[in-house]
Amino acid sequence: VLLWSLDPESLCHCKLTDFGIATHLAPVGARGLIGTKGFIAPEVLYIGKRKQHSVYDHKADIFSFGMFLYQMIARRHPYSELQPQRIDAAVESGERPRLQDVSQAESAYHYLTRLMQTCWEDNPRNRPTTEEIIKTVCRYSLQSIMCVHPVRSRFSLRHICAITPADFTYAQVPRNSSEVWVCCDGAEGAELNIYNANTMVKISKNFIKENQVQCICLCGDHVWVGSRAGIEYGVIDIFSISTRELVHNIRMRENSVSCIACSDKTVYLGTLEGYCFSFARDIKLIQANAKPRYKYVSEHAVDGIVATKQCVWISHTRYIYFLDLDNLALEGSLHRQQDAFIGLLCLAADGNTVWSAHRGGVILSAWDAIKKLNKFDIDVGKHLRSIAELHTNQPHQDMVITAMAPALDTVWVGIATGHVLVFNDEELLTWCHPYTEYVRFIACIPSSGPCETEACMVITGAKEF
Repeated sequence: VLLWSLDPESLCHCKLTDFGIATHLAPVGARGLIGTKGFIAPEVLYIGKRKQHSVYDHKADIFSFGMFLYQMIARRHPYSELQPQRIDAAVESGERPRLQDVSQAESAYHYLTRLMQTCWEDNPRNRPTTEEIIKTVCRYSLQSIMCVHPVRSRFSLRHICAITPADFTYAQVPRNSSEVWVCCDGAEGAELNIYNANTMVKISKNFIKENQVQCICLCGDHVWVGSRAGIEYGVIDIFSISTRELVHNIRMRENSVSCIACSDKTVYLGTLEGYCFSFARDIKLIQANAKPRYKYVSEHAVDGIVATKQCVWISHTRYIYFLDLDNLALEGSLHRQQDAFIGLLCLAADGNTVWSAHRGGVILSAWDAIKKLNKFDIDVGKHLRSIAELHTNQPHQDMVITAMAPALDTVWVGIATGHVLVFNDEELLTWCHPYTEYVRFIACIPSSGPCETEACMVITGAKEF
């Protein structure tokens, strides 16, 4: 159907229906039994067999819409496994099309699946109205959130690391699905849970005894986990992405790792004590006790660290230091005059922009990675206040940044209120409010997902989800 108008300002509304089975809806309801098997609502079937109801209303169409959603999600006809003569009885008895073998129902179309299940409720009163459906499908959460997964752990979610098929190819590991490595910790220690990124099925679990996890980073063919053992020393646990097992650990006396970054040949660590360490990325050299380089940067904790093609960026309070990639010699620095701290550092996918955001602040900043200059600042709090006034009429008290990650040409920002805001340069593209507590992490997975059409996926976490 091609529907168009010569007037570009006019609104064109297209409605399609099968007029061969359409019927007039009187004020008291409708009668008649006709339709496609599997799409006919149970109350319509009741009428055909002179059962409970004498008439039905537009909620019968809502049931049919739910079955239409199933056909979209599962890519097959409802009740395709049943003989045609058994379908009506299955609908009447409350049996609904199976979802057990439709993995994308949870991993790709979570909210659409929830809508589908409310549409095919047996009791018409429990089904949504057309207005409610329109409101639901217009929500950003339904359009973009693919999966909501509860993390079953006695520990709290802390940090995450994503591994793509390209990373496995580099490590010569024959895997074609992305994985997410999730760190959780608590008073009794920590654990590292590994999931298939497309299905969120847990693959394995490793315990990190009596430590509090500070950070996690993929460095070549190994994942580095920085943790803190009390106040005496820090520990770096190094896991192979091939075996998913611990292959080495490093004890750092009087230093606790706060952040990790890596280049093609080197792993860089920032510490709570203000040091920067550099290790060879080759695990064999580390296991042979190769000594790291280190440089004392500041009496304050290192908040963020990234390695660009030109140098290592290190942030603390209002300063950014630039260190030589090889010998960690100081090449220069920047000092922010405003009250806002620098905070977290993340390198954009193109390598040309470094993003910074202070946990506990409201300023998101973009920096030119080559010229080492500030490009622009975004007051995230201003945007969040506008959202709060427009949608809740109540101001949010905790308008501070808690997480950040670049994804393609955007940057995603997590807020203490549970909001996630998405920016393209200085423009707020969209936002959602998936959590009731602060967003603990955001990570980009630069590979296709369960629909096999995505340019990338973004994964967020807060408390148990």
